[in-house]
Formats: sequence, structure tokens, C-alpha cells
Amino acid sequence: MGDFQISDSWPEPQIEKLVYVNGSGMLYSAVREMVCNITARGLFPLLLLPSISFFEMFKDLEASRSKEQAEATSQSSTALEAGEQPPSKA
Repeated sequence: MGDFQISDSWPEPQIEKLVYVNGSGMLYSAVREMVCNITARGLFPLLLLPSISFFEMFKDLEASRSKEQAEATSQSSTALEAGEQPPSKA
């Protein structure tokens, strides 16, 4: 777990991407180094975790969200065309 502070001048729509990509990258690289150092001191060969692109994961997350929104909009439109009542917001 990490604690990050974002400048107030950072654009609001970009904050999630900044934290997801850069925050995850910083935390993972620290853990990757610790695992390598700890396992190198043992009797077994060191364990080197692979490098990961959190940017690619974020793009996949955005694509998945877009697909879910499109499906929800499509289902809502179909229900309205069929004369069904839209779900009430609680």
C-alpha cells in the first residue's frame, strides 16, 4: 500500500490514470527489488519478478469499462423501446 499526494494543478480526469500507472509502477518496482535482494541471500537461486507495464493494464481496464457502459446503454435503450420502466436510482 502506498500513500500518494497529487498536485492540485493536475487535471482531474487524469488523476486515476496517474495513480494507477505511476503509483503501481513505483510500488511494484520497490517490491521487485526487495524480493530479488532477499532471495539472493538464500540457498536457492534469486527470484527476479518480471517487469510489468501498468499502462497496458490501464488501457485494458478503460476498454473493459467502455464495453460495460456500451452494453448497459444498449440494454437500457432496448428496455425503453419495449415500454419497460427504467430502473429507479436508489
